[in-house]
Amino acid sequence: MPLLNKTRVVGARFNNGKQYFDDLRFDSQGGMVVVDMVNGGGKSFYIQCIGQTIIPNSLWQKDWEFKEVFDVKNKNTVIHCQTEWVLDSNGEDNVGYKYLLAGFCAIKPTTALDEDGEVTYGRYGRFSYI
Repeated sequence: MPLLNKTRVVGARFNNGKQYFDDLRFDSQGGMVVVDMVNGGGKSFYIQCIGQTIIPNSLWQKDWEFKEVFDVKNKNTVIHCQTEWVLDSNGEDNVGYKYLLAGFCAIKPTTALDEDGEVTYGRYGRFSYI
C-alpha cells in the first residue's frame, strides 16, 4: 500500500478568515504523523484539503463542503494542495517509479446575483495534477 510521504497546503484561509496556512508542510517520510493543534487550528481543514487530492469534491464532514473555502469571509482566491506518496516497491506491476505527486489548484468562483438579489457563487474552478 502506498505511504503518505509529504503534504503541502499553500495560501488557504479558513474559519471566517481568522486562520491562515501560508505554506503548511508535513514531512512524514512514509511514517505516522500526529497533528496536534488547538481547537479551530485547522486540523479538519487540513485533512479536507489532503482528501481533495485523492477524491476530488469529497465530503469529509457532513456540514462542510470544500467550496466553503471560497466564502467571502475567508478572502481566498487561489489554494494549492499537494501530496507525495511512496509507492510499493514489490510485485510485477512495479515499473520503476518510487513516488507519486498528486495535487490540485482551486480558484475562486465567479459571483452572480440570484432572483432575490443575493450574491451567490458558482462552482469553484479547479484542476488536478499528477
